[in-house]
Amino acid sequence: ARAALPPSRTRLQDYRAELRLRVPNLRRLSSATARAMRATRSLGGYVVSAELGAPSGGNGDSVLVVRVPVRRVQEALARFTALGTIVSQRIQIDDLQRTVESQSETIADLEGTVAALERTLRDPSLTRFARGRLQLRLADARRSLAARRNARGATVQGGRTARIALTLTTRAAGEALVTEPRRPGYLERTLRDAVSVLGRLVAWLLYALIVAAPFLLLGAAALVFERRRRRRSEERLLERA
Repeated sequence: ARAALPPSRTRLQDYRAELRLRVPNLRRLSSATARAMRATRSLGGYVVSAELGAPSGGNGDSVLVVRVPVRRVQEALARFTALGTIVSQRIQIDDLQRTVESQSETIADLEGTVAALERTLRDPSLTRFARGRLQLRLADARRSLAARRNARGATVQGGRTARIALTLTTRAAGEALVTEPRRPGYLERTLRDAVSVLGRLVAWLLYALIVAAPFLLLGAAALVFERRRRRRSEERLLERA
């Protein structure tokens, strides 16, 4: 087995690994999938997604996406590679430390802005208009601060766990992995139905507009003619007066 690149002990990183293994048969495929899931949990990680299938020809594929504590990622990869023969392995490491530092600087600036606005609002001599504007600025700064803190928390959490995509297959080397067609989810089906209904509604409105257009034009012309006739009548009455 190839040695996995170790994560940094001093900097926060986004650690991602992709591992493809070949197993001899479907029975081993099923047992290896179960072992990989148990290993993930025993290392303090969790399964993000799992898919196991045997679409055709007696071959089968299993695709797991897991997250494990980054300090135990090498142990996880070692245990996974023992489940079969390595077909391919890819590791990508991106530095997150600078991102977190930049987020922390922005948070510090926003905290200073919030504190300054709160101090200013304690001034009893403020006019109602000035106080209202400051309160709006304070509410906006607090919302931005909360969003930045959440973003930094997500970045830190992402750097504490490593993402591993593990593919187990019975297929020969070089043979393409085949998966079952994905069924659309409830939200996707709902959106698709809504778009279909909206499309039919738009088509009906366009048809109605095309059919009614001549009558609308005639009505508009009659209205213009009637207004002109009334204006001329009024002008004649004024001339007689």
